[in-house]
Amino acid sequence: MSLSGKTIRYAAWAALNIVVARQVDLIVREPYMDEPFHIPQAQAYCRGEWSHWDPKITTPPGLYLVSIALMKVFLLPCTIPILRLTNVLLLTLLPPFLDRVIASVRVDQERLRNRSWLEPSAEAIIISSFPVFWFFAFLYYTDVASAISVLITLYVARSGWHKSAVVVGLLSCLFRQTNVIWLAFAFGSTSLYALHYPPEREAWDAERRKPQHLRGRQLTYFVFDHDVLAAKADFLDWIISVLTVIAERKTVLPLLPPYIAGFLAFLGFVVWNGGIVLGDKSNHVPVIHIPQVYYGVAFATAFGWPILFTGRHGVFRLLKNIYLRSFWTKWYTSRTIFIMAFILFTTWKYTIHHPFLLSDNRHYTFYIWKRLYMFHPAVPYLLAPVYYFCGYAWYVRLGQDNSLLNVCLFCGLTMVALIPTPLLEPRYFIVPYLILRILIPTTKKALMMEAAWYALINWGTMAVFLYKERWGVDGVIRFMW
Repeated sequence: MSLSGKTIRYAAWAALNIVVARQVDLIVREPYMDEPFHIPQAQAYCRGEWSHWDPKITTPPGLYLVSIALMKVFLLPCTIPILRLTNVLLLTLLPPFLDRVIASVRVDQERLRNRSWLEPSAEAIIISSFPVFWFFAFLYYTDVASAISVLITLYVARSGWHKSAVVVGLLSCLFRQTNVIWLAFAFGSTSLYALHYPPEREAWDAERRKPQHLRGRQLTYFVFDHDVLAAKADFLDWIISVLTVIAERKTVLPLLPPYIAGFLAFLGFVVWNGGIVLGDKSNHVPVIHIPQVYYGVAFATAFGWPILFTGRHGVFRLLKNIYLRSFWTKWYTSRTIFIMAFILFTTWKYTIHHPFLLSDNRHYTFYIWKRLYMFHPAVPYLLAPVYYFCGYAWYVRLGQDNSLLNVCLFCGLTMVALIPTPLLEPRYFIVPYLILRILIPTTKKALMMEAAWYALINWGTMAVFLYKERWGVDGVIRFMW
C-alpha cells in the first residue's frame, strides 16, 4: 500500500521535530532556564518521592505525571532527554487531533472526509509549528501539554460530552491553573453552537424546504439567527443578541450544571490553597495589568500578519473598514477618541516594569522592553495608535467568520486570562493565539505565507538558542523566548 502525499508530509514534519530534539539534547545537556525546577521535581516523582515539592514551582504536577505514565508504559529511564521527549511526542501527535478541533469549532465536517489520522492538513501542521509553542516543545516546560489539554477540553465540549469536558478541563488545570478560564470558553462556545444548531434545526430546515401543501408539521420553531457576524454588527446588534440568548435560555441552561460543578471544584481548590498560585506566591501576585492585552494584540499581529492581512476582502478593504468604522461619523470618531484616551490612560496608570523582565537578558522580551519600550518615555504612548489599529484589525478579521457573541466571548475571556499577569511573557499568549488561529479559516496563499514566516522564525530562534551561546558569570547563556 503506497503512502499518500499528506502522510509523507506529516512524516517529514515529525522527522524534523525529532532531528531538532536530538540537537537540543546533544548541545543543551544540562537543565536550562526553568528546567532546573521542573526536571528535578519530575525525577523525584520517578524515585517515588511523592511528598517532595519544590516551593519555587507555581504550577501543579500535571506534566510530571504524564512523563511518569509514559515511562512506566514504555519502560524508559527518567533522564533529561526522555523527560523532554514528553513534549516532543505531544507536539508530533497534535496535527491530526488539531484537524478534529478545527472541524468542530468551524462546523466543517467536510474537513475530515476521507482523512485518516496519518493525513493531517497542511493548516494543522502549520498551526502546530507556531513559533513560541514549537520552541518550548523541545524543553521540559508545561506550555505544550497545557495548550493541548485546553484544545482537548474544547473538542470534547463541542462534541456534546459536557461532563467529560468538565473533567478534562479540570485536569487541564493540573498543567496551568488559569486553564479554568478556557473551560468557561468551552462552555460559552458550546452554548452558542447549541443555539445556532439545536437538534430540531435539521428536521425544521428539511420541512421548510418542502412545498406548502406537503408540509406535515407546523413551522413554529424559532431559529436563533440574530447573532450576526461581528464584522457587520453594531451596538444595537449586541444588545439584541444578548436579549435573544436570555429569551432562548432553555436551550443553554441544561448544559450548565456540570460546568457549575467544575467551577465550584476549582473554587474549592483556590480556597484550600490560599490562592490560585502554588509555591512561590510572593512573585506571582495577581495584579491589574491592562497593557498586557495591548502586548498580546501586538504579539498576535507580529506572528499572524499573513492571516490578518489576507482576509476575505484583502488588506485594502480591511484598512478601509477600520477607517470607516473609526471616523466615518461623529459617533465613530467620538468612540475612537474615547478608546485612544483609554489606551493612553491605562498605559500610564498600569504599565508594569517587572523586575524579572528587567533582570534577565536571556529572553527576547528583555531587549524589546529595554531597547524599544524604554528608549524614550514617549514610546509607550506613541504605540497607542498601533495597539488600536492591530486590535481593531483582528476584531474585523475575526468577525468576518465568527458571530458577534463568539468574538465577544473570546476577547472577553482572553482579557480575563491576561490582565492579572504582571510579567510580559510570550508563553502567556500561546493558548489565546492558538484559539484565535483556529477560529479563522484562511486561503492557500495565506497558509503558504504563514508557513514561510513560521519556518523563518523557528529556524532563526532555534539556531540562536543552540549555536549562538554566550558565557557569563553563571555559565552558558542561551537566548530564547
